[in-house]
Amino acid sequence: MSGGEIAQIILALATFVTAVGGVLISLRNTRKIDEVHRTTNSLAERTEGLARDAGHAEGELKGRTDAAKERVG
Repeated sequence: MSGGEIAQIILALATFVTAVGGVLISLRNTRKIDEVHRTTNSLAERTEGLARDAGHAEGELKGRTDAAKERVG
């Protein structure tokens, strides 16, 4: 084997290792992005639920206040 052939083999191995490393990093990033996506969605759902409950309670209080005013007045 000549020096040129050895250099080509080393270059091919380096390219292969780089490609495999890129795939592994991509898979790890995909998992982390999915985790952030799930966390963000659950926080948004929780906030929407709290807003809905607060709005319902506010409407209920307003309705009771109006009904009390009608009874008095």
